[in-house]
Parts: sequence; C-alpha cells; structure tokens
Amino acid sequence: MFTDSKIQTYNLSKDYKYVYLDENENPCVANVEIHQIVEDKDIHKWSVRKIKKMYNLSFAQVHSALAFYFDSEEEEKRAMDYGREYQREMKSIEGYKYVAINEDGIPIIKPTKTKIEYIVTERGSCRWSPQMQQEQHPYLILSQIHSALSYYFDHKAEIDRDIEEGERYVEEMMRVFGQNPMAEKLKAMKEARCR
Repeated sequence: MFTDSKIQTYNLSKDYKYVYLDENENPCVANVEIHQIVEDKDIHKWSVRKIKKMYNLSFAQVHSALAFYFDSEEEEKRAMDYGREYQREMKSIEGYKYVAINEDGIPIIKPTKTKIEYIVTERGSCRWSPQMQQEQHPYLILSQIHSALSYYFDHKAEIDRDIEEGERYVEEMMRVFGQNPMAEKLKAMKEARCR
C-alpha cells in the first residue's frame, strides 16, 4: 500500500498529472483508487488496455497512475544517478516527473537522452509491455517509462506526426542514396531483438 511518506515526497499535480488524494487520503485517478488498479493488474493479469476499458480511463490516466505506483525514493535515485549532471538539472514538464524537453525541443525521458518517440516506436514494433521495455533498457525505471507513455498519450498527434516525418525522411534518404549495408545490418539486429 502507499505510505504517508511516499505521498508527502511527491507534489502530485506537478509530478503526476492525473493523480490526486481522495477524502480518505488515498491516491486516485478519476475516482479509482490506484491500489485497485494495481491489484487488478497483478491479480487478474490485466493489461493497461483492459484497465483502461474496465475503469473507463484514458491511457494517459492509467500510465500516470502506474508511474506514481512504481516510483520510490530508491528508484528515483537510481534513475537520477544514471543521467549526467546537466540532464538531472533539466526541468521536468509539469505533470510528468520524468519527462523533459531537450535543447532541440524534443520530449525525452529525464535524465537520459532517450526520446519518447523511440520508446513509442519500439513499443509498437516489438509489442513490448513497459516491463519488457524496462528489461531491455535496465537504465530506465518503470516509473520513467509510464511517465513517458502518459505524456505520449496526452500528446499523441504531435509525437505520431514527428515519428511519421522521421520515417519519411529515412525512406527519402534510402530512395536517394540506395540501401546501405550498415542500415540493413541494423534493421536485422532490431528485428532479432524484438523476437
């Protein structure tokens, strides 16, 4: 369950856009207690999609709740120890504790250089759950991944447009310059990793 110290550690509206305390001081998202979401996820093996449907929540709300649940002082320290000093000092986006905008205006997982669009693209192409993504990227904590996904679902059109523009650019470069042996090797490595 949640401890008072955990709740006092975080500024809920600043760190987790959709998380608030109900009249009994229980952390909730849209009138659903987070402990109930986590119990259903663990006991019934519900996916994020199933939780969304059963509680009539948005994907952003579910991921915000899970970002709160998986966060802890120890995990935050582990995450912050990974990043360089200037990355740790980056200002988080309000409502998404582990999301910042880099110097190029691209949303990233703080304090890493990992672009949110990379996590989204990888998630779609490999069909990985947040837990599987965390296993593939052990420098990330689950709270970072859920925070990034909450941000993504709140900014889906914009990020999907950036992903499509990047894919069009790659296709255009391949058309102009032809297939590159190194690009083929990287593509094969990516496909093997997703299996």
